[in-house]
Amino acid sequence: MRLNRRINYFLLDHLTALIDQFFTTKDKSDRLLRNYFRKYKIGKGDRAWLSDRFYMMMRHRYLFEFIAEDGDVSIAEAVAEFAAGRINPASDSRYNTLREEGRLVTLFHSYPQWIIKKIAQDNPDKTGDFIAWLNQKASVVVRANRKQMSRTLLLKELDKTDSFPVFQTPLSPDGLAIYGDTRRLSKSEFFEKGCFEFQDESSQLTAYLVSPTSKTLLDACAGGGGKSLAILNAFPKISLVASDIRTVLFPEITSRAERAGHHLKTVKPKALNGTFDTVFLDMPCSGSGVLRRNPEDRWRITPETVEKLTITQKDILATHAKNVSEGGEIIYITCSAFRDENEAVIEGFLEKNSAFELLSVADRLQESGIVAGEELCEGSYLKIKPGWDRDIFFGAILRKTNH
Repeated sequence: MRLNRRINYFLLDHLTALIDQFFTTKDKSDRLLRNYFRKYKIGKGDRAWLSDRFYMMMRHRYLFEFIAEDGDVSIAEAVAEFAAGRINPASDSRYNTLREEGRLVTLFHSYPQWIIKKIAQDNPDKTGDFIAWLNQKASVVVRANRKQMSRTLLLKELDKTDSFPVFQTPLSPDGLAIYGDTRRLSKSEFFEKGCFEFQDESSQLTAYLVSPTSKTLLDACAGGGGKSLAILNAFPKISLVASDIRTVLFPEITSRAERAGHHLKTVKPKALNGTFDTVFLDMPCSGSGVLRRNPEDRWRITPETVEKLTITQKDILATHAKNVSEGGEIIYITCSAFRDENEAVIEGFLEKNSAFELLSVADRLQESGIVAGEELCEGSYLKIKPGWDRDIFFGAILRKTNH
């Protein structure tokens, strides 16, 4: 099959190089693209063209590899032609063959078989729908910082100033979903003034798993501080300590907190002492629940990755259980869609730690006025379902009893 050759070969060469680099290095895609564009001084319009097609390749890799199989076109050409609408799947003979063989959907969504099998464990009747949803693009969502500006006012300002189509998130009281070309959002004066942070609605909701009565909190896997800031936004009177083995991130946490008008303390893990009303554990995980945002990760994570991560999760949970005061709580969070990293870890912990009990996430969310339907909760857990415009997150509340 020979494709239309009206393609900019300057851009094709760069797209080919980017794809090759991704599969021969371990760089995260955002870092890879940023460094590549800087090195070759790629212009703004060309950056957008390359980025869009690079991520298209990540989402539909198997399909483009199939198209390029006979050597008539390169993978980059196949991606470019598809993006330009010059391939018509409805009439092309090769697509008809794939459709007749029942392979088109599998190749189009392009997920490693082991990921499909893991998703099928929890969703045997809806695996296809789950995979299709997971391959969609996610909307851009921000969280209004109440200290600087209310959600209502921020919505009006963004809609008026930058002409973004903006909508309130249905569950998070501080979220705004923003559509259209949002690339200039990070340059907005409202972002620079700390009026909002980029944060998906699911991630925002995890802050409301914290008890409103909690006075002290340890965010033990704080990363860049996104969850810490969300917690302070929801509970501004809480005394929060942020910690992480990646201490190089501490300046970023501090800077973001100052910009948002919040106060927190950063402490190295080895220097932690005492106990806290709440220990918040945003666990390192596979990220399988946020593959809409990071489609390239499906080619990075492996079954061995997940196995190693579950060991780490169990270790972190056991270690920081010692930092919980009597009557205090652990908030366990992942952005994973895999049971191995979620229920299995919690169930194993409770079997070995009779001093802890599982609380209802739905009841806790209700305390903050958030009605948790079946799309949010399953049993006692936060278990955000696919099919909605929010990422997949898992959460559990473990209370340390007084006996």
